[in-house]
Formats: sequence, structure tokens, C-alpha cells
Amino acid sequence: MNLSLSFPTQRYYRVGVSVFFFLQGLTFSTWASRIPDIKNLLKLTDAGLGAVLFALPVGQFTAMGLSGYLVSRFGSKRTLTIAALMYPAGLILLGTVTTVWQLAMGLF
Repeated sequence: MNLSLSFPTQRYYRVGVSVFFFLQGLTFSTWASRIPDIKNLLKLTDAGLGAVLFALPVGQFTAMGLSGYLVSRFGSKRTLTIAALMYPAGLILLGTVTTVWQLAMGLF
């Protein structure tokens, strides 16, 4: 059984994945540019901000196992579609935080 894809199909998938990650990075940058404003709003010190921002990689590391399970159960297309819709919604909610704990949980 030959599992190799034709060049146009490979290119189609490569462009699709590249566009997806570009849009995810662009979406994240809209929140990242607001970090100083959120720091001032919540009256965080540099150390406090660093501690809260550490929730982001902890959450990503924790989600790796879950994402593998979801892809194996529901398929990559469905999982990616749902994640692509939830990601911007989660970032919008980060703009509404009023406490440090809300920010930490939103980043996790």
C-alpha cells in the first residue's frame, strides 16, 4: 500500500497548516501587545506578572496529552476546527479579567 501523497496534495496541506499557524500567531500577538496594559490594570510587579504568565506554558504542557487523545478519538480536522474557534474566544475573555486569578486561569 502506497501512503505517499502527490506533490499538489502535499503542497495543499502544507499551505493549510502554515496559514493556520500564522493566524494563531497573529491572534496571540493581539493579546501579547496588551500585556503591559493588563499588568497596570491588575497592579502586578514584574515578578508577579512573570508568575502569572508561567500559567501559559504549564497549561500548554498539560494540554499536550489531552490533545493527542482528542485527535485519536475525534480526528485532527474536527479537533483543529474546534480549537481554532475556542482559541480566539479564550483570548477575548482574557481582555475582560479583573483579578490575577482570572488571568492565571485564562492563560492556563
